[in-house]
Parts: sequence; C-alpha cells; structure tokens
Amino acid sequence: MKAITLTRFLIIGLIPFVLAGCSIVENAYEDVMGKSYRPTVCPRISILAEASDLTKFKTGPGRDIIDQTVESNISGVDVTCKYDLEEDTSGTLNVGVVLHFEATMGPANKVNKAVLPYFLAVVDNEKNILEREAFTQEIYFKGNIVKASFQDEPVQFILPLKRGEDGSDFEIYAGFQLTQEEVKYNRRRLTR
Repeated sequence: MKAITLTRFLIIGLIPFVLAGCSIVENAYEDVMGKSYRPTVCPRISILAEASDLTKFKTGPGRDIIDQTVESNISGVDVTCKYDLEEDTSGTLNVGVVLHFEATMGPANKVNKAVLPYFLAVVDNEKNILEREAFTQEIYFKGNIVKASFQDEPVQFILPLKRGEDGSDFEIYAGFQLTQEEVKYNRRRLTR
C-alpha cells in the first residue's frame, strides 16, 4: 500500500517537470464528458543521430584531423509551446525551437570562421513532412579561441490543429544539412 502511495507521489511530483518545456496555454479542450482541460503537450524533438555532427574539411584531398576546418555538434534544444484554440477545439499550436551548438575550429581553418547549415522539419504521426526549413549559422573564432558554444535565433512553427489533436500528434526533426561525403563520414564514426 505504501509503495503505491509513494509511486503516485513520485508521478504527481514529476508532472510539473515534464510539462516545464511548454508555455501556458490560452484556451481549453473539452472532453467527451463535458469537462474542460488544457493541452500542454509539446511535439517530440528528435536530433537525427547521423546528422547531429558536422565535420568540414579543407578543399582537396586529405581527410585527417589536420585537414579539418571545423567540427560541430548539436548539443541541445529548447522548445516552447503556445496553444490558441477555438470554441470547437480546433486551432493552432505555436512551437518555438532553439538549437544549441558546440564547435571546434580545425587546424586547416585559415579564416577563423565557419558556416554551419542545418534544418528543422515537422512531421505528423504518419511521418508526412508538413514543413521543412533550412538555415545557416555562422561562427567566428576570435583571437586564440578555438572552441565556441552558441545558439541560433528561435524558429517558429505554427501548426494547425484539428479537433482532438495536440502536440503529441507531431514530431520535429533537427540535424545538420550534410553532403553525401559528410553522411558517409558520420556513418563511419558511428560504427566505431
């Protein structure tokens, strides 16, 4: 009996932390019993394993560490959600996504900067792409600094909601926009 009470306490105690990634919602859904509730679920965010790292090399032959111009990874993501629901419970979900990056300047980088292309894509439960956007992030390495942590500007997605839908009906994929050679390089690294 005490174990059940403790489990309930832990589950209820964790709810604010699980919901902390979403902002306050404006309106409420109404369930089949006529009781209203506020959806608070944000879409799942997946950083694709094969596209979470980017290593760029100088032009020409050579793919050793001395040929690298930059090595970067997507180190984290912040998500905010704001629901705007109509009386019939349809409406929109405004999702804000901020990606965090880490980068190291490689020995072959002679200009102290790098351009990192990345993408964000929204899919539905059947993995249909609803929206996809490509971005570039420029990094400058000043003075003797060879490592940098930074985040890009927030990206906003406005997702139309049908009756009964919420953030769990969507997923957002993030990753670097890679060339075929960069994909092969990442695959080799992942298998080591």
